[in-house]
Amino acid sequence: MGMYTQIRGWLNVDSIGDYNGNNFKEIERKLLSAQEGFQRDITIKSDRRWVCHNTYAHKGGNGSTYIFFGTELKNYDSDAEQWIKYLLDFFPNAEGRIDFQYEEDEHTHYYWLIAKGKVIKEDLEEIYCEGYGNMYK
Repeated sequence: MGMYTQIRGWLNVDSIGDYNGNNFKEIERKLLSAQEGFQRDITIKSDRRWVCHNTYAHKGGNGSTYIFFGTELKNYDSDAEQWIKYLLDFFPNAEGRIDFQYEEDEHTHYYWLIAKGKVIKEDLEEIYCEGYGNMYK
């Protein structure tokens, strides 16, 4: 049957000064454009294109904007990785971290560090995170 993978992370795409929200509106439009493009792109081999809809823009303090991603899926074809790399093409200034955790693990299986819109490091790390079984009660 396969294991579920929990994927979660954040990208900082704008910092300091967008007090009127113009950048945030543009970032939301760009995110929507990326999601629509990912859904239509016939070169992407994925049965789980819906994974792109688990991505949200958040207007933070001091005029910052973050994109958050979080989902659980059977990631057979690296659907989440395909989406994140596709998304990075729209945000060449993105910086952040994405964590991947298999359901049977009690630690992050591996992670990506992102800078200047590119994955600059892929590595293993054992940071405790229950991940599965941390149900809301």
